Amino acid sequence: SIFTTLACNYRCVYCFESAQLCNTEHMTTETADDIINFVKRKVEENNITRPITLKWFGGEPLLNFPIIEYITNNLRNNNIEVSAMMYTNGRLLTKETALKLRDLGVNKQVVIPLDGLAPTYAKLKQCSESDFYTVIKNIQDCQDILNIIIHINVSEASKDDADELYK
Repeated sequence: SIFTTLACNYRCVYCFESAQLCNTEHMTTETADDIINFVKRKVEENNITRPITLKWFGGEPLLNFPIIEYITNNLRNNNIEVSAMMYTNGRLLTKETALKLRDLGVNKQVVIPLDGLAPTYAKLKQCSESDFYTVIKNIQDCQDILNIIIHINVSEASKDDADELYK
């Protein structure tokens, strides 16, 4: 699991990283180089010939998309094949971004949590209701490009939305 940033474009009330939500730090290329060297060393030590699996995570990993490109391209330049998955809130997952992610080996799951219908979603993520519709549109636009998994968070606040959201 690689945290590209602790920054996030939402403020989910249940987030386990809530103490970091105002953090704007992004992974640097120096830290990325350490990760690349670590992976190279482990691949060599264990004579790994199959693709390695990376899990992009954050805050919101797409807020630091350049580091995803940097790490993936450097691993590939070292003959290390990458197969990746991602956890994202989906707000920045445009069709253009999805095509780039696919090219970068994101060929496993892209997990997007939905917390309820628009009013509940906005309340729990502390965003606007229009953000819900942006995420839904992004899912629809990208569903044939990436293997999108919808994670429905059910809580006391969202339990009445779950059936409709599933539909």
